[in-house]
Amino acid sequence: MTAVTEEAASIARALAHDVGKYVARAARNLPREGNLPKVLIDMLSRDLYAPLPSGPTPRARFDALAAELRAAGVADARLAEVSGRFEGLAALRGSLEGGDLALIRRAAEEALAIERALSSLANELSTQARGESA
Repeated sequence: MTAVTEEAASIARALAHDVGKYVARAARNLPREGNLPKVLIDMLSRDLYAPLPSGPTPRARFDALAAELRAAGVADARLAEVSGRFEGLAALRGSLEGGDLALIRRAAEEALAIERALSSLANELSTQARGESA
């Protein structure tokens, strides 16, 4: 990868905040075992599929910011990983609405994995932009 600019680091931080933080909000609060309250399932569904406070859906915001990051010269496998996880989440949407607990938990795991990948990317690029070793 070429030298990371502060612009690229800023885009990565926006990805971590605007996408990662929001898709994982409810997922962090789901109980690990037992039944899931409908209110938490509904919150998870909104976090994953409804428009963000800034307007677009998490997937659309990810796609736009990932394209900006690629245009800034960043080619990172975590972007492809997150894109794939969003594809998987699209396939799980009906399962959330249908109440399948195993698939709801899987969707929550995907959301948390998206947050981890985007946070990791943002931290790494911010460190590199400051000229520190990663």
